[in-house]
Amino acid sequence: MYAAYRAAAEAALLLISALGLAASSSQAAAQASRNYVAYVESVSGRALASSDGAQGELDVLDPIHDGTQLSLAPDAQLRICHYRTHNILTLKGPLQATISADGVTAGTGNAVAASKERCAAPVMSTVQGGFALRSVGRATNVALQPRIRIVNRATQKIRRATLWDGTQGAIVAAFEGNVAQPQLTEGQTYALVIEFADRSEWKMMLRATAAADASAVIVSVR
Repeated sequence: MYAAYRAAAEAALLLISALGLAASSSQAAAQASRNYVAYVESVSGRALASSDGAQGELDVLDPIHDGTQLSLAPDAQLRICHYRTHNILTLKGPLQATISADGVTAGTGNAVAASKERCAAPVMSTVQGGFALRSVGRATNVALQPRIRIVNRATQKIRRATLWDGTQGAIVAAFEGNVAQPQLTEGQTYALVIEFADRSEWKMMLRATAAADASAVIVSVR
């Protein structure tokens, strides 16, 4: 009886540890997602972003963290959608600037004025350590012509990303590189499936509706 009790106790401890790991991973991923304050609507020329000691060239639908330092070459133009203002901000090089939750401040200390063009924050989903923040069973509303971007910042390689119909019987869109721009049907449900190098998969359900504000879907793999 003692052996059975001990085995049950050890199993309970393992379950609690696993749940704790899942919670901490989800909390870390949620925190990372909350720190995003904008995304790249379009970019031409060379535009660099520096954040947390890392630097990289910006691409379309790249999410941008609070406190990111921007550096634009003389011929560069960067259009970003700022979440709090819901406006498009257009930056032209040469320019040094910092982006925050409040807006964009140039190196001179002057705020960069937002345009009258409106935008909406994207549908953001973060996958970290095998745990997804967004439930795979609940469909998320997206626009009829969404732009979908997979941002892979993990060591795990992605074999393939595919958008399927709701039953996963037919492919609706394959990704060219890490971006897809499908034409969806009102009211229909679709499955965004990411296949990793270790043969594991992650799935997110999307429902197309003309009423959706978000025209961008960004999946950040960490």
